[in-house]
Amino acid sequence: MENLMNVDQVAEYMQVHRNTVFNFLKRDGMPAFKLGSVYRFRKSELDAWIDSKYQVEKPDPNKRAYEYPTDV
Repeated sequence: MENLMNVDQVAEYMQVHRNTVFNFLKRDGMPAFKLGSVYRFRKSELDAWIDSKYQVEKPDPNKRAYEYPTDV
């Protein structure tokens, strides 16, 4: 069975405050389940959620950071 993480471990893993984890649970649908009264997280589900929620776009090497106006 996969190791389970608690709120404090998830906060440390994501480098956020534990209150941010609770906000993610309530507002953003972070995958978790309750074991008794304690939230538990599967790392694989958490990683998949992070990847789907926060994808970083790779910069286009052919595009300039700033385009100068051409109609001046």
